[in-house]
Amino acid sequence: ENYLEGGILDDYMDEHGHWVSAIAPFRNNEDQVVGVIEADIRIDNLVAQANATFQSTLFYIILFTVLLLLISLTLVAYITQRSLVAQRAINKNFEEVNSSFIELSDFAEHIGKGNYDADASSIDVLDNSLSRALLKMRDNLQTSREEERQRQWKIQGIAEFGNLLRENN
Repeated sequence: ENYLEGGILDDYMDEHGHWVSAIAPFRNNEDQVVGVIEADIRIDNLVAQANATFQSTLFYIILFTVLLLLISLTLVAYITQRSLVAQRAINKNFEEVNSSFIELSDFAEHIGKGNYDADASSIDVLDNSLSRALLKMRDNLQTSREEERQRQWKIQGIAEFGNLLRENN
């Protein structure tokens, strides 16, 4: 029956060792079996070949896994380093912005107290719209204060002149 279908036969032992056999039928045009081919192989040779193939495959799997792990670790280290560099740059920029806001806040506080001569060198270099607006506001308030001082001087002069005229009349 195995001769008609082909396949692996039960293993057997003889004086030469432990064997396993496989058979395959030859068929003619009418699908009739006209011959059979049989191949025998010693089981210990088959096991040795399977072990060698398994060990070779296992070696390559382990090698590939180790290489993949090394590449992954290198990539993680690179990304981490880039992330740290970016974080340092963000922290530096944050500190600069925070320092700028403190300087702008201090300058605005001086202006709010009427100290228009406050040192503006620290915000002059910031070159942003808020610092420019504060400097312009300071300049406008200085101009307004000077114009107001001149108006008051004129009013006071006219009042004194009027007093002198009344006293001498």
